[in-house]
Amino acid sequence: MLTPEEMIKLTTAALDHIERIYKRSWDRKDAVADALENEDREGVEAVAWLSGA
Repeated sequence: MLTPEEMIKLTTAALDHIERIYKRSWDRKDAVADALENEDREGVEAVAWLSGA
């Protein structure tokens, strides 16, 4: 059983984690969009989920 404080801490940690995932996704989506706009195939191929931060 979790205390109310522990549940709040757990929920906050989960939401923070999800927020970081969304940010990484949008950063990569924007990088792909920029590369496509510039017709930069190497730029598209350089985008990877596990690279960088």
